[in-house]
Amino acid sequence: MKRKFNNFFEKPLNIGRIIKVFNSKSELFKSIKYFNVIRKSRNIFINISNLRGSILKHYSCGMLHKKGSERRTFVAFQDLLEYVAPINIKKFKLSQYIIRIRTNNFYRAGFKRNLKEFLKTSQISVYKYVGIKFKAHNGVRKRKQKRK
Repeated sequence: MKRKFNNFFEKPLNIGRIIKVFNSKSELFKSIKYFNVIRKSRNIFINISNLRGSILKHYSCGMLHKKGSERRTFVAFQDLLEYVAPINIKKFKLSQYIIRIRTNNFYRAGFKRNLKEFLKTSQISVYKYVGIKFKAHNGVRKRKQKRK
């Protein structure tokens, strides 16, 4: 799996802070998992992995929608998020998640909006977001030009 997505730039996560917090109770450290959302040009992948990087569960829009043009749509991503929600998987209900997003375009097919709605409505306990900000304008706004 790592060979497929090695071209994405990824900042290393500062695990030192997490280790300091969970040093006294090791069972809490094991409960933190990554919820990775990877958007490619033809498909969307979601996987759940532990902090070491080994993948525990792997899903894609191709499982639910076979046609290539349907995989990238708003509806396909929404269906995938409902299907893969950690609340639906017995083994991962009590875990805390670091949400990690890897994509080159957040705004196509309602990707960011869909993800934001999913995180609001689902009962996932989120520890940290990596690779996404849910601000409306990210500190940059276009100025309107005056007509002459």
